[in-house]
Amino acid sequence: MENSACHDTQQPGHNREELVDEKVKEVWLREQEELKKQLVTEDVHYWSRHHMAARGEGDDDQLLKYVGGVVLVDGNGVLHPRYFGLACHLGVKQGIPTVGVAKNLFQIDGLERNEAHQAQIEDLQRAGDTFYLYGASGRTLGMALKTCEKATKPVYVSVGHQVSLDTAVWIATTCSLYRVPEPVRQADLRSREFVRDRFPGDD
Repeated sequence: MENSACHDTQQPGHNREELVDEKVKEVWLREQEELKKQLVTEDVHYWSRHHMAARGEGDDDQLLKYVGGVVLVDGNGVLHPRYFGLACHLGVKQGIPTVGVAKNLFQIDGLERNEAHQAQIEDLQRAGDTFYLYGASGRTLGMALKTCEKATKPVYVSVGHQVSLDTAVWIATTCSLYRVPEPVRQADLRSREFVRDRFPGDD
């Protein structure tokens, strides 16, 4: 990294800290653009689709078969202002298949939580129902997915790395017992439990 941002010379109206922050941001954005060039938005592995989640009538009968070799990220993939969110970054850096699963719609590229969007949500009647998220740019940014029968809100699935959108949605559906796919849900629950146990006096 160039150290010119650490020189004593300053631009009018900017202090040294602001110049350093701007330089770091510029370098980071360039790095993100280089990583984006390595992004793969199609399947590169064989995913066995006949092993779907089997659910019985009672809680004791519920079974869930997890899909190995892919990471579900609590965040977005290509559904992002730079079309390169956390799921993409992690996947490219680590060279692993990733899927972005967001609880809320990222309102970018013309996507809005408006009446039309709400009407589409209301049309999601059964587990596995979806609708595409098309940006004003013409890009397909992801899908809204009703993961289970009792879910009143969808999750927003987007491609991370080395996984197609259809496969990403299938994986998220397969891994869901509740609204949030189980890997993401368990990571959230267990991380909160860890914080409570490790820092009992903090709220």
